[in-house]
Amino acid sequence: MFYKEYILTIEAFNQKRPEMNDVRAYNHQMIDILDTLRPIQNKKLLDVGASPHGYAMEQALLKGVSAYIGIGLGIAEDIEVKHQNACGKLINMNAETLNFESEMFDLIISLSTFEHFFDGSQVLREMYHVLKPGGSVLINFQPVWTSSYGHHLHHIEEITKLIPPWAHLIWTEETMQRALEKQWTSDMSMSLKEAIEWIYKSLEINRVDVVKLHNMFINCQFEIEWMTPLYDEQCTNKLLIADYLSKILPYSVEELMTLGYSLLLNKR
Repeated sequence: MFYKEYILTIEAFNQKRPEMNDVRAYNHQMIDILDTLRPIQNKKLLDVGASPHGYAMEQALLKGVSAYIGIGLGIAEDIEVKHQNACGKLINMNAETLNFESEMFDLIISLSTFEHFFDGSQVLREMYHVLKPGGSVLINFQPVWTSSYGHHLHHIEEITKLIPPWAHLIWTEETMQRALEKQWTSDMSMSLKEAIEWIYKSLEINRVDVVKLHNMFINCQFEIEWMTPLYDEQCTNKLLIADYLSKILPYSVEELMTLGYSLLLNKR
């Protein structure tokens, strides 16, 4: 009964904020993918950087995990959910300091997080510590700072249309102000000053480039089963811009066109 009430609460939330439906669907889809790769039934699952709305928790409990724990700094208050004999929890916790016993979890999932973590290597070490030998980690994230919309305002269509691809890599704050101030209208969902503050100073974005992220995973303790780049749309306009930028920035066209990565890591 407790779980049903929780689901109704989530559904009510979605009715009030329909823009979150895609986030919920993405979280459900990734839990389904993990279940296909490594069946999660009767397993203890840790979600590092969990949605504070419990979207992954919903699906994990329905898929039959014995326990789900989602941690993140965006979780305002701890939540506990019961479903059949399983328990799901959302806990406010820093991913760089996982306060769990060593080798506690069978599986770990981390979605849309490594573009935010300021010390991704430390997060990977913490994951390794709390994962059982033979366990696996599914990671999926984008957009990285060096991608065309690494400014992380891509979810606001009216703003994305005004900011040219990769502008955040080559414009200063002052240049962006001058370039966009005449086009920025007063009815926009955020002011130009707020947008610039977000892009260049927000603590929500780590601004780590694709090369450092790639090397971070290559050099971590985990065995990499696969590491798949997630690429930007291959349209002529973006490819031409990426080709030009590759001549003035220390990144190849392929690196600039990489939005993020999907990885499956194993602990031997």
